[in-house]
Amino acid sequence: SRFEQRWLTRARLRAGLAGGLAALGGYWTAHAAGLLLGGGSAARLSEKLSELASLGRLPGERGLDLFTIQLALEGAVGALILLGAVLLLAGIEPWGLALSYFGLLLTLTGVNLLTFYFEQFSTIITTTVQFILLSGLVYYRRRLRSS
Repeated sequence: SRFEQRWLTRARLRAGLAGGLAALGGYWTAHAAGLLLGGGSAARLSEKLSELASLGRLPGERGLDLFTIQLALEGAVGALILLGAVLLLAGIEPWGLALSYFGLLLTLTGVNLLTFYFEQFSTIITTTVQFILLSGLVYYRRRLRSS
């Protein structure tokens, strides 16, 4: 409790959570947008699809559909988490916490399954970061928001 009183102040934890959420949401939004919408995206998308096909992870149209769904979900959830971080920093905590919480749950239960299907164990690091941020949000909601 001394550590909590001295180092985990409400403002520090909110800033840390918002920074982590903004980084994660920004990364996912940029990644999906870069493959789907960005300049020269056809070449990058084609490269990624060729890589997945050579590894045997694009079994026909079903695999291509799943990959498209994964990218769309990554972009949408990334934007949702990024918006939650902005709202949290702006002091609109109930909405910021709710959007971030929902976005992280959606990534952990849906998006990461699709990512694991295509990229196997490369999801371990991002899943760990997501879980830490989700745990931080739960802690913030329980202990520090009411103070």
